Amino acid sequence: MDEAREKRNNQNTDPSGNNFQAFGVGFIIIFLYVFLWVILGASFINLVNTEGYKTFFGYDLTKPPYSKMLKGGSNIFEGVNMSYGWPYSLRELGFLGSWFANTQAGAWSSPRYVLFKLFEFLQEVDDSIIFMFSPLLFVLALGFVPLIGFFGTFYGAFNLGERSYNQGLVGIYASIIMLLFGILALLGGINGSLQSLAFFALIFYPLFTQDGRNNIKNIVNKYGNILSVFLGLFISINAFANLNSSYGIGMLIALAILYIPSLL
Repeated sequence: MDEAREKRNNQNTDPSGNNFQAFGVGFIIIFLYVFLWVILGASFINLVNTEGYKTFFGYDLTKPPYSKMLKGGSNIFEGVNMSYGWPYSLRELGFLGSWFANTQAGAWSSPRYVLFKLFEFLQEVDDSIIFMFSPLLFVLALGFVPLIGFFGTFYGAFNLGERSYNQGLVGIYASIIMLLFGILALLGGINGSLQSLAFFALIFYPLFTQDGRNNIKNIVNKYGNILSVFLGLFISINAFANLNSSYGIGMLIALAILYIPSLL
């Protein structure tokens, strides 16, 4: 496969060492990456500044969505509601419903606790730093959330106590049976996958709302210089990789000429 790719690149490279087709493809990919970066940065900053994370990453099992108290969304996420309901309401339908509801409460509150603490920490961080590292934060969250959700399922299943969201002794026996038959591990895998999907949807949800798109525009206006510099650097690297080195040098010189005056 690598040999075939190299052969195609050689065929598309002119005598001067320029492969404009590869450069064009790289150019498009760079813009897509920067576009995703803007969306991620805008969502993370909005969740921090509006304290929307307190709504979506609530982990207190005595409060919504784990109890009957009502609590709505906020700001650009106002279409999402975190009120009491399924699956936590299943505890009112008997033993199996209670076991499943309590297991799910532990499974879903665990990753929400981690995300809550992450965004709580980010409140002390400058917005520009959040914007810069938002892609890394997003990737780390997508990697750790399913793991926490998986093990959180076991926590919920074996969380012995007297509160409504705890398992009783009979519930613990049921959890042992579910563990032995592999049902608990399957449920943990499903929970972890759904939690990653939910976090992904939450971050990209603003893209489909007017307020969310306005927020993205504000982020572009605020951090336009940073975006321009990185965009220019990435395109220059792309030029060095696929075009004659003189193109890359010329792009770096142009980038310096355009950016240096903004520092003065």
